[in-house]
Amino acid sequence: SGKLVERSENEDDMAERLADAFAGVRQAIYDRRITPEGVAHEIRDFTPERQLAKCYENHRQIQRRRYGTGTRPVVPSQAGKGLISRT
Repeated sequence: SGKLVERSENEDDMAERLADAFAGVRQAIYDRRITPEGVAHEIRDFTPERQLAKCYENHRQIQRRRYGTGTRPVVPSQAGKGLISRT
């Protein structure tokens, strides 16, 4: 729904490019070439659930690269054993 604006080394030129892009998007909205329905359709795959799942998977991959696969044996919890009297 937006525009990609090529970067410029010149600050004034960059400001002009951005202003032109904003004006173009504004005009496209007024002309109904950009609509709420169209934007919703374009971003339908960018749900919070999907984005968080990607983020968490990236973190898991980093974790595996740094520390391995985590296949150490799991020791059952000792929580609660011996704390309850059986009188």
